[in-house]
Amino acid sequence: MESLDLRSLIYVEAINSNLICCICQAPFVDPVVIESCGSCINQAITSRPTCPVDRSRLSDVCDLKPASKIVSNMVNELLVYCSNKDVGCNYQGQRQLLSCHLKEGCMFTIVECCNEECQESVLKKDLPKHMEKCRAGVINRESCKCKVQLGTFEGHCDSCPLKHIECPHCHTTLVQSANDMHLEECSERPSTCIHAEYDSPRQEKL
Repeated sequence: MESLDLRSLIYVEAINSNLICCICQAPFVDPVVIESCGSCINQAITSRPTCPVDRSRLSDVCDLKPASKIVSNMVNELLVYCSNKDVGCNYQGQRQLLSCHLKEGCMFTIVECCNEECQESVLKKDLPKHMEKCRAGVINRESCKCKVQLGTFEGHCDSCPLKHIECPHCHTTLVQSANDMHLEECSERPSTCIHAEYDSPRQEKL
C-alpha cells in the first residue's frame, strides 16, 4: 500500500482553527513549536527563515521542537473518512487508526492477485470472486491428480500423460505416456510385408 497522505484526507466534522496549519491550511500532521506557534514549517523556512505566525527570525530547523503531546493527540483523534470513500467505503474513524483500517479492514483497497503469474489488481472485496476464475490459479484434477492452471485446463485434458487411452490395435487400456512404447511392442500392430516391393502391399501381424 502506498504511503498515506494525511493532508489529502476528508474530515467528518469542522476542525478547530487552533489545529489548522497556517501554511498549508490543513490539520497538523507532525506539529512543532517555536515558542508558542505550531506549523509544518520545515518546508517554509527553506524559502523564508521566519516564523509564519509572528514573523520572528529563525536560524534553522534546530529552533523547532515537538509540540505538546496533547496537540498531537487532538489532531490524531480527529474523525476522518476513509481515503477510499469515492469508490464506496463508508468507514469513519480516528485519523490515527486509518492506516490500520486501510491495511486490514478496508474492502475497497486495491490488492494484487495472490497468483504469482497473474498481473491483475482488484478491489479487496472482489478478490475471492477473482480467485475463483483467475486463469493463473492452480487446481487439482481428481482424475489424474495433476495440478493444472485454470488457463491451460482444457488443453491438459487432451495432453495429460496420465490420461487413459485405448490401443487401437489390441484395445488394451493404458496411460497416454506409455502409448509410444506400447505401440512398438504391441503384438496386434499391423506391419507392411517385407515382400511388398515385389508384390502388391499386404498387411500382416507381427
